[in-house]
Amino acid sequence: MSASSAGRPLTPGEGAVPSGTLITILDDTGTPVALPVESLSNTDRALIHAGTGEAIPIHGIHRAAPASPGFAVHIRADALAPGVPTRDLVLPPDGLVMLDDSADLVPAAALLNSASVTRTNPPDLWWTIDLGSHAVIRANGTAIGTARLPPSPDAARPHTCIPILPPGDALNDHRKRIALRAAEADLPIQANPPPPYAPQPLPKPAPPPDPITIVAAGNKITLAEPEPLAFTCTLPARTGPVRIRSTPRRAADPSDTRPFGVCLTSVKINGAHLDFAAPIFGPGFHPPETDTLTTWRWTNGDAWLVLPYSSEPRALEVVLTNWHHALATA
Repeated sequence: MSASSAGRPLTPGEGAVPSGTLITILDDTGTPVALPVESLSNTDRALIHAGTGEAIPIHGIHRAAPASPGFAVHIRADALAPGVPTRDLVLPPDGLVMLDDSADLVPAAALLNSASVTRTNPPDLWWTIDLGSHAVIRANGTAIGTARLPPSPDAARPHTCIPILPPGDALNDHRKRIALRAAEADLPIQANPPPPYAPQPLPKPAPPPDPITIVAAGNKITLAEPEPLAFTCTLPARTGPVRIRSTPRRAADPSDTRPFGVCLTSVKINGAHLDFAAPIFGPGFHPPETDTLTTWRWTNGDAWLVLPYSSEPRALEVVLTNWHHALATA
């Protein structure tokens, strides 16, 4: 399936695969063949995942360095269905996967389960296939989305993109099915797995004004403070993971050398509380702590909230304590 458009700049991370990923094309005789992405050219035609045998000429092959948030998603062979992928597949966190014929795409990071779909180090180089349209192609036998389209400059002829499956029952059903396949393959889900990757060091940012700064898609988000230390903002459409930045500080105990940023007591997306034990709290968060009344979680001053991609704006609410004021600046 595809959605047509004119040529346009591509967003890093969308539709990207590493070297060695096999992309299915049609050869001169019309026979499907799988070739490494780095060997493709503008004379090739990518086979569209629609069961019709349709193919679209490749407009270009683009190379890009790894994009934030500094990890990739590793989908093991047969993790999604028998023979899907045909061999291990690595995608960016915002890479889009089609899991059935529902015509909806799912961000790869939304499928993480610590067993058959896990985090891994990103490759040194990503390859992105430009078809001049938003389409679904086959990579290692898996249906993945190509780069999405920007807003059309012509309101009378809007671009069409394949829908993204939002969080909800349908996505949860996919996750349960994939987890069941992992269990059947003797890959049990771990309750508290250690991080299977080494996050790439991030440039040390200049300390922002207290207490926090929210960054999404590389842009600082305007915050409101309706109550003391309760910050709200609207995350723009077509964003995924966000960063929570604050001034790094030192613990009062000199034996604890970890950096500390701010202490969160609540995080909500569209009014729904996020579980502090969930893997959505990514690099930069210290382990959750609790007493008889409250659970909280410290950042290290530059923490990733690994939200799944959303095509719609979302309301984010973060509630802090004032405990960071008692710590010395690192």
